[in-house]
Amino acid sequence: MDTGIASKSVGIVTPHTAKFSEPVRLKSGAVVDEHELVYETYGALNPDRSNAVLVCHALNAAHHVAGHYADDPQNVGWWDNMIGPDKPVDTNRFFVVGVNNLGGCHGSTGPKSVNPRTGKPWGADFPVVTVEDWVATQARLADHLGIPRFAAVIGGSLGAMQALPQQASDHDREVGPGRAAPAASGISGPSSDANSRSTSAAVRSQLRACQGAAMASWFQSVCKAVIRARLKAAVS
Repeated sequence: MDTGIASKSVGIVTPHTAKFSEPVRLKSGAVVDEHELVYETYGALNPDRSNAVLVCHALNAAHHVAGHYADDPQNVGWWDNMIGPDKPVDTNRFFVVGVNNLGGCHGSTGPKSVNPRTGKPWGADFPVVTVEDWVATQARLADHLGIPRFAAVIGGSLGAMQALPQQASDHDREVGPGRAAPAASGISGPSSDANSRSTSAAVRSQLRACQGAAMASWFQSVCKAVIRARLKAAVS
């Protein structure tokens, strides 16, 4: 039996819904009068609220990042191998937030939701949302949870595209300089530190050199190592 990282879990989790009555203006110019965001949290927020980590999901994922549901134990979070007690994103140290983005299909306001102006589902009339729109609504969720700044923001694929603009965001509550830790194809981060750039270049070089089935296992181990290093730097 595996008694290592794979056997450790945050256990049973419960999704929550944050409701926002203030209109949000999207990059397209469209306005969503009110909206809801479904999210999950793992771990505990520390007294000075400095240990929060935001996990951004890819196109086909959602807020269920780790653990499982009491009535559906087989429904394990999509990054459960990365988030939990003593895992790379250690919930004994960090307060982890996973959110279903605006326009998503897993409970947050989207095409299936009722448009308050018409009383009917938005359907195809739901406005186009951008990565910047997601970052802005994630900032609102941070305010709702009483998080002034994220210690780190991480994600894979489209989630990494959300982590990167957090660095340049004008929202004071967002991740601080050099602390975004996207885990995507070719690990990258916005830090201007020369060592960070050279490390990223070396990792990309090794990724190109890897072939076959061994690449997936190797890449996962590199992701874990980089995320551990970035989180350590974020709280140091």
